[in-house]
Amino acid sequence: MSLTPASQPAAFGTEPRRRTLNLLGQEFLSNLFRDWRWVLAGFCLPVMLGVMAASRQTPIYEAEARLLILPSTDYIFRSEIGEAGVGSALDRDQIVAAEIEIIGQAEAKRQVIGEIGLGQLYPGLPPGALDEAVRRFEGQLTFNTTFEASSIRISFRHPDEALAERALALLIQKYLERRRAVFRPPQTDFIERQAEEFERRLAAADEALRSFQQRTRLWSIETQTITLLRQRAEAEELLQQIDQQVRQSEAQLQAFNRAIATMPRQVDAFVEQSERPDVEGARATLVTLEVRRQDLLTRFTEESAFVQDLDRQIASLKEFIDRTALRRQELRATQINSVRDDFVQRQVSLTAAQEGLQAQRSAVLVTIQALNQTLAEVIGNTNDHDRLARERQILEESQQFYARKLEEFSAIAEREARREANIRLTQPPAVPARPTDRRPLIIIGAVLVGMLVGVSVALVRAGLRQRFLTADEVERHYDLPVLLAVDDFRRLPPRLSVGVAPTR
Repeated sequence: MSLTPASQPAAFGTEPRRRTLNLLGQEFLSNLFRDWRWVLAGFCLPVMLGVMAASRQTPIYEAEARLLILPSTDYIFRSEIGEAGVGSALDRDQIVAAEIEIIGQAEAKRQVIGEIGLGQLYPGLPPGALDEAVRRFEGQLTFNTTFEASSIRISFRHPDEALAERALALLIQKYLERRRAVFRPPQTDFIERQAEEFERRLAAADEALRSFQQRTRLWSIETQTITLLRQRAEAEELLQQIDQQVRQSEAQLQAFNRAIATMPRQVDAFVEQSERPDVEGARATLVTLEVRRQDLLTRFTEESAFVQDLDRQIASLKEFIDRTALRRQELRATQINSVRDDFVQRQVSLTAAQEGLQAQRSAVLVTIQALNQTLAEVIGNTNDHDRLARERQILEESQQFYARKLEEFSAIAEREARREANIRLTQPPAVPARPTDRRPLIIIGAVLVGMLVGVSVALVRAGLRQRFLTADEVERHYDLPVLLAVDDFRRLPPRLSVGVAPTR
């Protein structure tokens, strides 16, 4: 047991400040060691969370580039012709802010993500989460400006070194392209719209002409017309040749029919009193002359000298035969007339040939009819085809005109941009050799937070405690001096008594 006399009341308010601070420190340490379990729990919880967070962190590569913005005429607003006053210009801070606004547009980020690939840049995102990818891209992108030097520092952080550098390079490229589009002359937009409009109309005219040609099978009117006319002329010439062959065949067939009709089926093989030999020769000559006469009739008329000469010869032969023929025969033997059989065979051949010629003639007539119908369709569709072709030609000439104008304006704008460009890439996108490792910083921060939480727990426990550990706590709480302090009332000497019941 210890018995500590308290200081006199008169001297209580004059205690030195240093002693007060020492007592406060002792009291704080006493509370700290008294609740060491709570303090340790409050310290370990943030430290464990920090270690877990650090274990999930990967090294980050930060690609960095710098842009220098020089004075130019891009930000000078000139007054219109005829208006009073002079043009106004933006100051340096406004120019830098405008450039940051252009480079920070979401459309440029979408284009960068689209070119690299959403799955490659952010593997954890689903394929359609483009907006979320843009938000992540914006979170990894940093702009630092130096207004005094008109400089912009751009940095992009990513776990992949190559992707960090490539994404930043593409972003700067899209920014420069967008900037050229923003500051190019306004007439270029009109020319570009006209060129796109005529290109669209030309494509529609091409499609209409192609559909018309596929539907009507007209690809070259002049060539197809000439081809059809040539084919029709060839078919008509072939038809004339077939008709001539048919007429010749019919004439020959008629001559053979007449000759066969005059010839007996059987002839005398032996006659004791036979006719004179010249009569037999005259009969054969008569048949030959009649066949020849029919052949000449296919080429000449009956008034022709050749035909009339043959008629005279035939008449004289008939007269000779009638005059010299014998009317009586005593002994005779008959046989099949071989001349008549030969004429019959030739008759059959001519009949078959004539049927073939008629079939060929019918086929040629069908071909000529089809050619005439096709030629009529071609001629009937010529007007529509020519109209579509003229429309396409006019649209093509207009499209080529605006395309040339657009090339001229683009060349002029590019030349002016090179001459007046105020953007200089002073530092191309580059990645440091060593990545930024945040794990030590996270662990140190977790330790500091753990210490702060542990101290806070000790202070909260002390503020909620209803018992006083020291005499100084009693004096501060009740604003009364402490005359005597004992650690346990049960161990108080019998000669001393107090008016307060002992508590545990």
